[in-house]
Amino acid sequence: MSRRSSCPRLAVGIQRLFFCCLISYLFSGPAVGDEPIPIAEILASPESYHLDLVTVQGTVRHVERLVPYHLPSGSTCYGAYTFTLRDETGSLAVSVLGFCGTPIFREPAVAEGDRIILRAQIHASDQFGSPGKPVTPNLPATDPNTVRAVANAVTHLDQ
Repeated sequence: MSRRSSCPRLAVGIQRLFFCCLISYLFSGPAVGDEPIPIAEILASPESYHLDLVTVQGTVRHVERLVPYHLPSGSTCYGAYTFTLRDETGSLAVSVLGFCGTPIFREPAVAEGDRIILRAQIHASDQFGSPGKPVTPNLPATDPNTVRAVANAVTHLDQ
């Protein structure tokens, strides 16, 4: 009798374990080992990467801090900056969003010449409905053919 009563409990336990593993898999972020995509591949077909989260690797150039910007909600965001990521195939404009709410002074997480792996969301400028519309607040309007990446995570290769 105890053997029969434990079978349904075992089945329920296995189902729960399977369900937890499935949920964990579905909601986990991209694997750390995602292979970087050459920048030229993104630039050749930016609309196919529009709003996708991708991994790219390269060298940081032209780091520029941005002044605080305001959201439509009235919140002010601090610590935003931009840079160019360059690999052997091309270069990509990258934006790092600021922290909104309490004023926070933040140095850029990258410096000129750093070698990094970047997880970022791609924004193809012609997908916005109007050419040259900035991807993030306070960024200058760009050429209609500019592709921009909005940073999600930065990993330094030299450290």
